[in-house]
Amino acid sequence: MPCPSLENHFKIIVLNIWMGFFTKTKSESATKCSKCGSELHDSNRLERHMRIAHDKKNEKCRNCGKEFRDPEDLRKHKKRCR
Repeated sequence: MPCPSLENHFKIIVLNIWMGFFTKTKSESATKCSKCGSELHDSNRLERHMRIAHDKKNEKCRNCGKEFRDPEDLRKHKKRCR
């Protein structure tokens, strides 16, 4: 059985992260895509958005040849494709 105080501490941390993320207004933290005008919370999300929404597919599975725009999607795919 997990420690109740540790479990509560974890819930508080998660809640603080969630509240911090969702309480910012778009004007406070938004980064705008120059191609489609989408507003994203930070430059990391903008970079991922640009790669997924606007770049060509450049990540390819060596086993089956399926192509992905996002390296994270390819990583997840590789776990299932053998």
